[in-house]
Amino acid sequence: MTFITFLNQLKPIKRCIDCKHYLRVKGVNEMANNKCVKFLALDNYNYEYAYITRSETTMCGTKGVYFEPFAKIK
Repeated sequence: MTFITFLNQLKPIKRCIDCKHYLRVKGVNEMANNKCVKFLALDNYNYEYAYITRSETTMCGTKGVYFEPFAKIK
């Protein structure tokens, strides 16, 4: 197997930043404060943090179960 064939077999990584449910929050700790609009936090009726949704298997999980890419602009 050549290296190029191996690279073509790899699946693209589902990153939160590429998902349509990802909400960027401006501030001091931008990466830690970003949210996922797919899930509501139970304690304050606000969106859940993206790093929490990706770490919980009951939510999006490490595989990005609810990942939806942005719609491409024509």
